[in-house]
Amino acid sequence: MDRLERGGLGNPGGVVDYFLIFTTALVTTLLLVPPVKQLAQVTGVLDEPNERKVHTEVVPRMGGLAIFFGVLVTFAIYFSEFSKFKGIFVGMVIIVVVGLIDDTMGLQPRLKLLGQAVAALSAIMISDINIDFLGGVLGSQFDLGMLSVPLTLVWIVGITNAINLSDGLDGLASGISLIAFASFGFLAYQRNDMALFAVCLALIGSVLGFLKYNTHPAEIFMGDTGSLFLGFSLGTLSLAGNFKSLTAMTLITPVLVLLVPITDTLWAIIRRLKEGRSPFSADKMHFHHRLLNYGMNHAETVSAIYFISAVLSLCTVALANSSRLKFFLVPILVLTIVLMLSQITGLIDLSKWTRKLSDVMDHLFPFKFQNFLANVALRLIQLGALIYVLAFSLGLPWVPANLLLISSFTILLVLYLLITRGENGESFLIFTLFFLATMVVVVTEHLLRNQHVFFGLPFQQIETLVFWTLVLGVFGKVIFRKSKELVLTTPLEFFIFLMLVSMAFVPKEIQAEFGLVRVILRSLFLFLAFKIILLARVRGRRPAIAVITTGILFVFFGIII
Repeated sequence: MDRLERGGLGNPGGVVDYFLIFTTALVTTLLLVPPVKQLAQVTGVLDEPNERKVHTEVVPRMGGLAIFFGVLVTFAIYFSEFSKFKGIFVGMVIIVVVGLIDDTMGLQPRLKLLGQAVAALSAIMISDINIDFLGGVLGSQFDLGMLSVPLTLVWIVGITNAINLSDGLDGLASGISLIAFASFGFLAYQRNDMALFAVCLALIGSVLGFLKYNTHPAEIFMGDTGSLFLGFSLGTLSLAGNFKSLTAMTLITPVLVLLVPITDTLWAIIRRLKEGRSPFSADKMHFHHRLLNYGMNHAETVSAIYFISAVLSLCTVALANSSRLKFFLVPILVLTIVLMLSQITGLIDLSKWTRKLSDVMDHLFPFKFQNFLANVALRLIQLGALIYVLAFSLGLPWVPANLLLISSFTILLVLYLLITRGENGESFLIFTLFFLATMVVVVTEHLLRNQHVFFGLPFQQIETLVFWTLVLGVFGKVIFRKSKELVLTTPLEFFIFLMLVSMAFVPKEIQAEFGLVRVILRSLFLFLAFKIILLARVRGRRPAIAVITTGILFVFFGIII
């Protein structure tokens, strides 16, 4: 832990340390989910479908054990001492035991609530996790005094239950938690709280590993073991480190990040009490159920909630940032949520513009010609991606050892996912392709900085030609194939959106040093190229005229550039 706190991301050793924390949690969880799934099947810990639930088949639960042990193994290896997080860790163990008992034998709501309170008190008393004061909103600070512990207890237990209640669709609770951990980790890094940043990385890795099996259609559910663990972790970490010392941002930060599950939980409690029912009773009136009732399918509903959570998290980062960018970005982000909800509820129809554009394209270009242009675009994409991969392979011997380690792991992970992908494995594989694309671009950028020459030409000219070839191919494929899957296939891809926009808040000196804007832009188009190639249903015959046209376009753009 001491080494982690000393080494920042600007330190090469620090980068490797944080990468190892993330990958250890990711790989451990990936490997643990299959045996946990078998254990659940053998012991009969299964989630049976009923009129209240969305799934229609029996699914093993208790997958949260894999998430917990992924974090536990990572903590044991990299965190030499737990003084700062000892109470939180004790609470994690308690909450996992409570969740495991509830999954296997069932617990009365009051006993489950008591277990959550005991876990929360462990964090409060041992790690001094508490809300000391309220301030900034009314212009002055209010010391909570004796109210500090009760209010903190309500906060932690409330967030724990908010995530627990949001676990109603495949990948929903885990995705919301992942977005929140990423936001807390990013804010911790900005405030130089590297210990909290490392803990968030471990949790992000474990949740990502679980999402491979939990994305729709889910192979396993996390159960209360996982949802209580993730909720408790969010509730405690949102108050850890420097978060509680920022007056106005004391509660605004975690509230905005977790606004969807918090609002849904509060409304559920009010609704049930108003109807004379217990607040712990179940129903099908949660936010995700309402979206399903509007005609959205499973993946679209999860994607919509991911999008709202991601936008709110970006608003949080913008508000916590002193940059003037927040005065422009926050209204735009809020407007996107309003437009999306208006589209879902039918108040507006933004898709009509897409349909009009499609009608214009059909009028200008016959269907056969559009199909031909889409094939040409695919060949451009294949050509550009191939050259990037070749440059990546040739460039690996010249990169630093830490970059070689990260690149090698990314390649092995993608190969593992290719071999082991199941019914829902393709969606996670597509998501992982973004990291592969990023590594390919980073290695090629290293070649550019060292001014390598290939075939008598400066590599910079070759790379520029190949990049614009990819851009032309991707736009051509999207426009002429007219398939939304080429842009957005799974809810996981909203995490890519979150990562891309969050780059705006990276300090300018780091952006300039690593050329982040250039790297991210190239990574995005290369990712879309990889994705299009993966999704393409290659026909048996390949028209020679499409290949010839591709070659002519490539030479033409080469001459221009």
